Amino acid sequence: RFQNRVTLFDLAEEYAATLINISEGDTDDLAEANSALASNWGARLRIVLHPDTFSFGDGASRLAAYSEMIAPGARVRAVGIINNGALWVTSLELLRASWQPRSLSRVFSEVATGVLDAEEAGSSLLLDGGGAEAAQIANEMTVTERHWRLREVSRALQNDESRMGTLSEIQTRYLEGTSTLRARWPIEAVI
Repeated sequence: RFQNRVTLFDLAEEYAATLINISEGDTDDLAEANSALASNWGARLRIVLHPDTFSFGDGASRLAAYSEMIAPGARVRAVGIINNGALWVTSLELLRASWQPRSLSRVFSEVATGVLDAEEAGSSLLLDGGGAEAAQIANEMTVTERHWRLREVSRALQNDESRMGTLSEIQTRYLEGTSTLRARWPIEAVI
């Protein structure tokens, strides 16, 4: 974000297009990761969010909301004008929310303030009750109830592309290499 007005981000079709996960000092893996990133770079589209280009509502409020709701794992529909290799967004719709708790919290707070439509939130969160359920979570639940419900929604939104619960090839190799140490000194719960 620049000068609290413009947000730039790269939209990637595949999560792999955004990954570089290597161990420090491993030059072979660094070269491989850089090669993979370079080959996937074309799968990105530069997106420009600016309040003056939004064609709906209060551009500044919606810009701030979407800037924080668009996180890894989110899916959006961006409509706009392509200029100099970038898409200047005039309309944005959240199709699927990110699984990240901070982003989910922002979705519900924007529903509560009326910046985000409850129907859009409900469908992006894959809620069975749709917009009505999103509005109920945002407006009627206590902070504690909302916190637990956010965790449930986060778990439901996680998939193979989310980082939680998945290991990279390097992490898997490391775990395999240290399995004898874990067997020799297992972790024990101390209560």
